[in-house]
Amino acid sequence: MPLQLTVLGLLFMVLATAVDVRWALLGGSSRRLLPGLRMRVLDRITGTVLGALAVLTLRSSRAAG
Repeated sequence: MPLQLTVLGLLFMVLATAVDVRWALLGGSSRRLLPGLRMRVLDRITGTVLGALAVLTLRSSRAAG
């Protein structure tokens, strides 16, 4: 049983690394394909969404506690 758990854990780590590498390569290539103005707009939208999610997270954790 411990050997099986170790093998499955290692397999999970290898697959997760492969997926993360693919996302990184896709993100790097999309940076070159999209013009600078579009990327600035996407960066601002992404920042706004992440900021809003942070505020919602803070509000929900304070309401629960």
